[in-house]
Amino acid sequence: MSKKGAIEKELVKLHREKKDLEKAYIESNMRFPIGSKVKLTFKPDEIDRLPAKEVYAIVKGYKLIWDDEVRPILAKLTKSGAAHKTAQECGQWWRCPVVEQVLA
Repeated sequence: MSKKGAIEKELVKLHREKKDLEKAYIESNMRFPIGSKVKLTFKPDEIDRLPAKEVYAIVKGYKLIWDDEVRPILAKLTKSGAAHKTAQECGQWWRCPVVEQVLA
């Protein structure tokens, strides 16, 4: 085996190990089980004159952020109770919400 092949093999092994460690870290630090219904409470924003708001969502997964923060990936629920097809990371909403699990 060439030196380049050995290095590539080692890189693949390390990448797989990194993914396994990330998965274990996320599983040990997730706040809600995947599939849970959660309520997001947005605080009022006086600068943009936005009122307080509550949104319901389903936890679709989790993402590990560069500063070791585990953020939920959420799909908003429609008025009928169905989840939107698209899900987004919780931190992408510009007004940081308070997230709590809804026990049904």
